[in-house]
Amino acid sequence: MEGTRTLTPAPAVLAEIAALLDGVDIEVGLLSDAAQLDLVATARQVAGRLHTLAATVAARVGERGAADRTVGVPLASWLAATQRLTRREAQRLIGQGDDLARFPDLAHAALGGAVVFEQATAISSVLGRLPDDFTPSQLTEAESAMIGYAAEFDSAGLSRLSRRLVEVLDPVGCDEREASRLDRDAKQAKAARHLSFFPDGHGSVAFRGSLPTLDAEPLIRLVDAYAQAERRAALDRLDPLAETVTPGMRRADALCALVAAHQQQSLAPSCGGDRPRVVVTLDYDKLRDRVVAAGLVGSGEPISAGELRRLACDGRPPPCRPRRRVGGAGRGPGSKARDARHSGRARAPRRRLRLPRLRKASARLPRPSRHPLVARWNDGPDQPSFALPTPPRPHRTRPRRTGPTRTATQPLGTPDRR
Repeated sequence: MEGTRTLTPAPAVLAEIAALLDGVDIEVGLLSDAAQLDLVATARQVAGRLHTLAATVAARVGERGAADRTVGVPLASWLAATQRLTRREAQRLIGQGDDLARFPDLAHAALGGAVVFEQATAISSVLGRLPDDFTPSQLTEAESAMIGYAAEFDSAGLSRLSRRLVEVLDPVGCDEREASRLDRDAKQAKAARHLSFFPDGHGSVAFRGSLPTLDAEPLIRLVDAYAQAERRAALDRLDPLAETVTPGMRRADALCALVAAHQQQSLAPSCGGDRPRVVVTLDYDKLRDRVVAAGLVGSGEPISAGELRRLACDGRPPPCRPRRRVGGAGRGPGSKARDARHSGRARAPRRRLRLPRLRKASARLPRPSRHPLVARWNDGPDQPSFALPTPPRPHRTRPRRTGPTRTATQPLGTPDRR
């Protein structure tokens, strides 16, 4: 019949394309500059058409449940297991196919190359957010209008044509519909909020998320404020050997600075992510007496607990000064600590650790000589030049006490009992 186009089954087309790709020559050195540009555009268009075909086929196969009947798992799980895709990527591919299946004219345009795949995704998103009370004829008109707009706008521009599309389709009630759309978008943004972190295994963490506009604006302003401050500081330094910082890197540094400032303030619930801190509890009267003694505030002036704490934390620790010796044999009452506001430094006194004196059984045994020569009482030479007047028990200066002696079962180190 005239006007009827013969269609080839998808498996045969894909097998032929795969065979042709096996023998493709990617050398472009012999092509002119214009031919090279045309080659890039053609390759991009063919890739988009194949991506549209893959999404459409995946959506139809998933709808029919072939994977559930064959392997007992959903299609997304089968794609993730056999095609080396993540589950998120597999679900996105099937979802894109489902969106295109709702609009046959858009799917036909994407398969034919009139609409790029990214444009088709944006158009399906816009058409899916149209009011529910639109008639089928209005939806068909909107689909045709968006396909026509694809020749003028890219995917980002197409995604912002919702209001324009409503004005074209319903010029009378566009304001009321726009208000309803904004309210609906706010609810959907609130329901679709998320934030995920993905360690890449190479020392970095990537994160992806979505926030409502009103909640994201304060975060953007804070990050930009830190980024501008760092940019001004970098301009002040003007170091020619410094690292070249891109705007994206500066924003990443700003986010890290924002988190560090939050940690310093200890604002996280249950101190999550904050730095460790030590809480010191002081008596108000004792702290006030110390502050008054240091001369930081008058004795009769009233002061709140917060001001007293800040005043005590701002003061420097009082430096220590060695006590005055009395008679060269001990330490007297000593001098008082200087004012906490004194800027000088003093050396802390040396403190000698005093251990309890224990009488051990080993103390009764003769100790080896402290002299490199052997003592006379220790079977050393008997010459006058080598004789040492060291007694066997130099620490014994009083007579032995009388009383019970230590038995063999008594452990070493225990004192004698009278």
